[in-house]
Amino acid sequence: MPQTMILWRNVWKLFTVMTVSSFVLKKLNFTLLKTISAAKKDKKKKDEYEDAYQDSVTAPLGCEYYDDAVGQNDGNSEANDMPESEDPKLLLTEVFSAIEKCRQAWLTEVTISLRRVENALKETALMLTLDVQTQWASTH
Repeated sequence: MPQTMILWRNVWKLFTVMTVSSFVLKKLNFTLLKTISAAKKDKKKKDEYEDAYQDSVTAPLGCEYYDDAVGQNDGNSEANDMPESEDPKLLLTEVFSAIEKCRQAWLTEVTISLRRVENALKETALMLTLDVQTQWASTH
Protein backbone atom coordinates (compact mmCIF):
# COMPACT_ATOMS: atom_id res chain seq x y z
CA MET A 1 0.00 0.00 0.00
CA PRO A 2 1.27 3.47 -0.70
CA GLN A 3 2.21 5.60 2.28
CA THR A 4 -0.54 8.13 1.57
CA MET A 5 -3.21 5.41 1.70
CA ILE A 6 -1.91 4.21 5.06
CA LEU A 7 -1.81 7.78 6.31
CA TRP A 8 -5.37 8.52 5.20
CA ARG A 9 -6.61 5.25 6.67
CA ASN A 10 -5.02 6.14 10.02
CA VAL A 11 -6.50 9.63 9.87
CA TRP A 12 -9.93 8.15 9.17
CA LYS A 13 -9.60 5.75 12.11
CA LEU A 14 -8.58 8.60 14.38
CA PHE A 15 -11.49 10.73 13.17
CA THR A 16 -13.92 7.87 13.78
CA VAL A 17 -12.60 7.27 17.29
CA MET A 18 -12.78 10.98 18.10
CA THR A 19 -16.34 11.24 16.78
CA VAL A 20 -17.51 8.22 18.75
CA SER A 21 -15.77 9.40 21.92
CA SER A 22 -17.31 12.86 21.50
CA PHE A 23 -20.77 11.29 21.17
CA VAL A 24 -20.16 9.14 24.26
CA LEU A 25 -19.02 12.18 26.26
CA LYS A 26 -22.09 14.17 25.25
CA LYS A 27 -24.33 11.28 26.23
CA LEU A 28 -22.49 10.94 29.55
CA ASN A 29 -22.80 14.68 30.24
CA PHE A 30 -26.53 14.57 29.56
CA THR A 31 -26.89 11.57 31.85
CA LEU A 32 -25.05 13.41 34.60
CA LEU A 33 -27.24 16.48 34.12
CA LYS A 34 -30.33 14.29 34.38
CA THR A 35 -28.93 12.77 37.56
CA ILE A 36 -28.57 16.13 39.28
CA SER A 37 -31.97 17.23 37.93
CA ALA A 38 -30.55 20.01 35.80
CA ALA A 39 -32.12 18.45 32.71
CA LYS A 40 -35.61 17.05 32.47
CA LYS A 41 -35.74 13.26 32.62
CA ASP A 42 -39.09 12.49 31.02
CA LYS A 43 -41.80 14.57 29.48
CA LYS A 44 -44.34 12.60 31.56
CA LYS A 45 -42.76 13.93 34.74
CA LYS A 46 -42.73 17.49 33.42
CA ASP A 47 -44.59 18.90 36.41
CA GLU A 48 -41.98 17.63 38.85
CA TYR A 49 -39.09 19.33 37.06
CA GLU A 50 -40.86 22.41 35.77
CA ASP A 51 -38.94 24.77 38.05
CA ALA A 52 -35.20 24.69 38.39
CA TYR A 53 -33.83 24.53 41.92
CA GLN A 54 -32.55 28.10 41.80
CA ASP A 55 -35.95 29.43 40.71
CA SER A 56 -37.80 27.81 43.59
CA VAL A 57 -35.57 29.16 46.37
CA THR A 58 -36.50 32.58 47.72
CA ALA A 59 -34.81 34.86 50.20
CA PRO A 60 -36.06 38.03 51.87
CA LEU A 61 -34.58 41.21 50.43
CA GLY A 62 -35.31 43.74 53.16
CA CYS A 63 -32.59 45.72 54.93
CA GLU A 64 -33.48 44.18 58.27
CA TYR A 65 -32.10 40.83 57.07
CA TYR A 66 -28.62 42.14 56.41
CA ASP A 67 -26.15 42.49 59.24
CA ASP A 68 -24.22 45.11 57.28
CA ALA A 69 -27.19 47.45 56.98
CA VAL A 70 -27.73 47.83 60.73
CA GLY A 71 -27.34 51.47 61.67
CA GLN A 72 -26.66 52.61 58.11
CA ASN A 73 -30.23 53.38 57.08
CA ASP A 74 -30.72 56.96 58.19
CA GLY A 75 -33.47 57.62 55.65
CA ASN A 76 -31.85 60.68 54.07
CA SER A 77 -28.80 59.31 52.30
CA GLU A 78 -28.05 59.54 48.61
CA ALA A 79 -25.20 58.14 46.56
CA ASN A 80 -24.08 61.62 45.48
CA ASP A 81 -23.85 63.10 48.98
CA MET A 82 -20.45 64.46 49.90
CA PRO A 83 -19.39 65.51 53.38
CA GLU A 84 -19.43 69.30 53.61
CA SER A 85 -16.24 69.52 55.62
CA GLU A 86 -14.07 67.86 52.97
CA ASP A 87 -12.41 69.86 50.24
CA PRO A 88 -13.05 68.62 46.65
CA LYS A 89 -9.39 69.17 45.78
CA LEU A 90 -8.37 66.96 48.70
CA LEU A 91 -10.77 64.25 47.54
CA LEU A 92 -9.37 64.48 44.02
CA THR A 93 -5.80 64.10 45.22
CA GLU A 94 -6.84 61.07 47.30
CA VAL A 95 -8.41 59.47 44.24
CA PHE A 96 -5.32 60.09 42.12
CA SER A 97 -3.01 58.77 44.82
CA ALA A 98 -5.16 55.63 45.16
CA ILE A 99 -4.91 55.08 41.41
CA GLU A 100 -1.13 55.51 41.54
CA LYS A 101 -0.87 53.07 44.47
CA CYS A 102 -2.87 50.47 42.52
CA ARG A 103 -0.64 51.01 39.50
CA GLN A 104 2.51 50.60 41.58
CA ALA A 105 1.15 47.44 43.21
CA TRP A 106 0.36 46.01 39.77
CA LEU A 107 3.85 46.86 38.47
CA THR A 108 5.39 45.23 41.55
CA GLU A 109 3.44 42.02 40.92
CA VAL A 110 4.51 42.03 37.28
CA THR A 111 8.19 42.41 38.15
CA ILE A 112 7.95 39.63 40.75
CA SER A 113 6.37 37.28 38.22
CA LEU A 114 9.01 38.17 35.61
CA ARG A 115 11.76 37.39 38.13
CA ARG A 116 10.17 33.99 38.78
CA VAL A 117 10.17 33.28 35.04
CA GLU A 118 13.80 34.37 34.70
CA ASN A 119 14.81 32.12 37.59
CA ALA A 120 12.91 29.22 36.07
CA LEU A 121 14.63 29.76 32.72
CA LYS A 122 18.10 29.56 34.28
CA GLU A 123 17.59 25.86 34.89
CA THR A 124 18.62 23.91 31.84
CA ALA A 125 15.93 21.72 30.40
CA LEU A 126 17.07 18.58 28.63
CA MET A 127 15.00 17.09 25.87
CA LEU A 128 14.96 13.34 25.50
CA THR A 129 15.50 12.21 21.94
CA LEU A 130 15.22 8.68 20.69
CA ASP A 131 17.01 7.56 17.58
CA VAL A 132 14.60 5.12 15.97
CA GLN A 133 17.16 3.37 13.79
CA THR A 134 19.71 2.68 16.52
CA GLN A 135 17.26 2.81 19.46
CA TRP A 136 19.68 4.91 21.49
CA ALA A 137 18.34 7.54 23.84
CA SER A 138 20.20 10.77 24.44
CA THR A 139 19.57 14.15 25.97
CA HIS A 140 20.64 17.49 24.61
